[in-house]
Amino acid sequence: MEDEGLPSCPEYLNHLRERHLDTGGRMPLQWTNLPRQPYNRKNFTVIAQVRIGTVFDVNSKKQEYTVQMGIDWFWRDCSLQFNRSSNDGMVRVEDPGGEDLKHFWHLNPRIRETEHTEDDMRSLHVTFVWDGLVIFRERFTSTMKCPFDFFNYPFDRQNCTMHIDVSDAETGDFLKARWRGPSNDDSMGHSHPYGGLFVDPIQNMEWTIPDVEGWNFSVGDHPKVLPASRQPGKLPTLTLSFTLTRRSHFMVVNLIIPTILMLAMSYFGLFMDRAAAPARTCVHLTPLLIMVNRWSSFAQRIPPTDIMTWMDEFMLVHICLGSLQLLEYCIVNWAMHRAKSLEAAAKSLGSYSSSNDAEAISDGRQLGSSLHRRIIRFELSIVLYIEKWLEPASRVVFLVAYVLASILLFQYWRP
Repeated sequence: MEDEGLPSCPEYLNHLRERHLDTGGRMPLQWTNLPRQPYNRKNFTVIAQVRIGTVFDVNSKKQEYTVQMGIDWFWRDCSLQFNRSSNDGMVRVEDPGGEDLKHFWHLNPRIRETEHTEDDMRSLHVTFVWDGLVIFRERFTSTMKCPFDFFNYPFDRQNCTMHIDVSDAETGDFLKARWRGPSNDDSMGHSHPYGGLFVDPIQNMEWTIPDVEGWNFSVGDHPKVLPASRQPGKLPTLTLSFTLTRRSHFMVVNLIIPTILMLAMSYFGLFMDRAAAPARTCVHLTPLLIMVNRWSSFAQRIPPTDIMTWMDEFMLVHICLGSLQLLEYCIVNWAMHRAKSLEAAAKSLGSYSSSNDAEAISDGRQLGSSLHRRIIRFELSIVLYIEKWLEPASRVVFLVAYVLASILLFQYWRP
């Protein structure tokens, strides 16, 4: 680990290398009551290496995912040196208990986004090397929070981040942390080009999870009040991030294409005989109800949100066009029946005005019938115009409007 930049122990502590250990698999008794902080605290660095086993159970509604991962921590504590001939120069302790961990200084890392960790899927083992090197390995399965942005749903991409606070606030004043450099160890799989990270191939039916090159990591800090001094301080933080890309095939096949077909069915109903009122009503109303029902069903896959998602815009366009097609037929059907009643009224007034009843003419009824006839003829001309031209015009207008709306909608297309 010299190449990793961990400083060597000073010569005046070389006498610790004379200690011979007989641990029996437990913590060496010689290490009890050691200082709470390492001897080389002024130049103390920890190095991290992460391995991602798998990412699964990505829950859009709860905005969380489950990750199976491991973190290897490396540091050198000169107070833990021992004779190289003891235990072949290496002591490994599996799943140390709370009392065992009190015998030496160790990290207490915490991932801020952790919701909960499965206890039966957690393991820990510590390896002590004769020259003071400590390898602290954690393996666990945890559920992590990830704030989702549903603006482009279902073609959305979610940026998830894990902030690893390296230790507690008591040691934040002397601790430095960084990622491990590139490794040639092929036994752990393919390493990130900049080192520090291994990602196993991950298959997920709903999401595309990047391979190791698609992950990013960085080093930062996190402000926090130190409990001992009550002074503001900064904890070293290692950041790991990746992007989840939703596979849109399921939504395309089960929502988008059926919705387009439902609207097309409603549109071609404009070419049916308008006198067949039951058939026309059915061909316009049924697709509309199906679209509303499917929208409600798929909207339950994400949490309630105050933003307009791509799916909301898509469904609203289709529902509005379907509703307008139904409304258009209602107007045409009304115009057909209104024209018949007006034509009958006009004929009745015509026969009445042709009579030679002198009494009717003298009391002004003939003048009133003439005005009424003009009003009826004017209304009849409008109704006949609607009946003749509204439906042919609607066939063109609805088609053009749908093409323009589709161009605007599918500019967000992310297949």
